[in-house]
Amino acid sequence: MQAVETTSAIKPRNPIEGRAFWEMWVKKCEQSPSSRKAFCRENGLNYDRFQYWRHKFKNEQKSNQPLLPVKVIAAPAVPGALCTLELQSGHRLLFHGAAGLEQLLQRVC
Repeated sequence: MQAVETTSAIKPRNPIEGRAFWEMWVKKCEQSPSSRKAFCRENGLNYDRFQYWRHKFKNEQKSNQPLLPVKVIAAPAVPGALCTLELQSGHRLLFHGAAGLEQLLQRVC
């Protein structure tokens, strides 16, 4: 039997293209007037890899944000309100259905 040699079409990852490399390019892109796609093309960057790292950094920033303090207090119920949030400014948000509360939670979480 003859041995079959296989070759991979996938290029090995460039070791210098790590976290610091992509952080630098993401920051430069944020300061650029060009679209992300044009920026990548102008700088010889792989757009899909750039997007991967950009989203990775964005998600890390979200997870590192501190939670807001919440005090649960007994208060008179507002008829028909599912939930009431009182803000530090004194404003109150009344949620009469789960849809509005879900939207708020999706935006802050």
